[in-house]
Amino acid sequence: MSGAQPTLIALDNPSQFLAELRRRSLSAFVGSVFGELNGGGYQPNWHIDAIAWHLEEVERGALKRLIITLPPRHLKSFAASIAFPAWVLGRDPARKVISISYSQDLTKNLSNEFRRVLELPLYASLFPKTRLSKTKNTEIEQKTNSGGFRYATSVDGTLTGRGGDFIIIDDPIKAGSVMSDAERTAVNTWYHNSVVSRLDSKKDGAIVIVMQRLHENDLVGHLTERDDHGWTILNIPAIATVDTIYRTGNGLNNRTYHRRAGELIQQDREGQDHLDALRQDIGTHQFSAQYQQEPIPLTGNLIRRDWLRSYSMPPKREEFDLVVQSWDTASNAEEQNDFSVCTTWGVKGKQLYLLDLCRKKLEYPDLRKEALRLAREFRPGIILIERAGTGFALLKELPLVYRDAYLPKSTPRSDKVSRVAGVSSLIEQGRVLIPEVALWRDEFLKEVLAFPGSRHDDQVDSMEQFLRYMQALGNRMPKFDPVTGQRVRERRDVINRR
Repeated sequence: MSGAQPTLIALDNPSQFLAELRRRSLSAFVGSVFGELNGGGYQPNWHIDAIAWHLEEVERGALKRLIITLPPRHLKSFAASIAFPAWVLGRDPARKVISISYSQDLTKNLSNEFRRVLELPLYASLFPKTRLSKTKNTEIEQKTNSGGFRYATSVDGTLTGRGGDFIIIDDPIKAGSVMSDAERTAVNTWYHNSVVSRLDSKKDGAIVIVMQRLHENDLVGHLTERDDHGWTILNIPAIATVDTIYRTGNGLNNRTYHRRAGELIQQDREGQDHLDALRQDIGTHQFSAQYQQEPIPLTGNLIRRDWLRSYSMPPKREEFDLVVQSWDTASNAEEQNDFSVCTTWGVKGKQLYLLDLCRKKLEYPDLRKEALRLAREFRPGIILIERAGTGFALLKELPLVYRDAYLPKSTPRSDKVSRVAGVSSLIEQGRVLIPEVALWRDEFLKEVLAFPGSRHDDQVDSMEQFLRYMQALGNRMPKFDPVTGQRVRERRDVINRR
């Protein structure tokens, strides 16, 4: 606690030592009050130590923005929404804590559990200066005699006129509502419009988000989309996918826990058999999000992973029947807008080789330069550009500086899901090949396999436009004059969009 004098602990007095440990260590406090409220049954584990240490850093002002993601039923709400506010107010009864969850019922339940902690004889002995006010001890707000409080509300509740030192957001959206674009957008908008402004001090105030991941664009995904998001993230998947070192406490050696790939959070409580059964019961998509904290489907909704084949080396440039570039252009390069994407394809018989993928946020002058650079590098016979946004300008200007490609009209006539479904047969037939090694391969697969549930779909749009073009061609491959390199026009132009 800021400004507090160190307390001498008598090591030969176990009772005094344990009491002081609970005052100083949130992890020790969590275990003690959980046992008191539940008649024992507390099972200490490294993940609770990791959660507690990060929250201690919030309390002392070292962390201002903290995200904790982990599966359900691992004491995340008890530690962050119940024990942490009680511990904070015990150490300084003038602090102000706001706790927010997705529903009013949930906030009331957590608020009542918090009150039970403060009413424990153990709590009174640990923090004798922290007492609840008799004038303000309701179902949603508990105020101390020193002016501090814990105030509970829901995402759709009111924060008007309220301010705090700490804001704790615990499961801001219900699992059953997360697939709704409108619900996710409402929560993300609510955060920007209502939460940050509620900190009494924008410099010293802290926000903690604790939740299970539910969707790629849930609140955590939305806030951490940019590389410079500024959040400290404590991510604890049910099954470790890589070796990870977790900070679990202070001390001379800065206590850590080394978790090996494949290790479960707490084998005795939730073993592999249980997790395997859960995966089967709730499905891969939900398990990947809620338990692995990676809301990316392992198999796609419209496109399955085993449909996409790989190649080690593509045919030589002269062996292709046709090279095509497909552009999906964004409206502008602002952060909230999509990327501009160009996929370059080599066509050899029935096989469609994805040769290159360029994905950037570009203002129009840079977009024009990039399009010209890629055209000169790969020398496509066809360049597809959707007639939308900056695509209109690119369609007019690109032929003036690069005359070796034909730019057919590309105007989609239906919604994206229907268009992707319409060309999925080409992928299912094993005709689409992607490189075994490429810097952009993982991001491409991530977006394609997640569609239509992915945050972005610009790479999917670019691929779909090319496949729609190939579908329209059928067996009629466009011909090019071997001398001039110009496309030989046919009487009926099958390339224009139907």
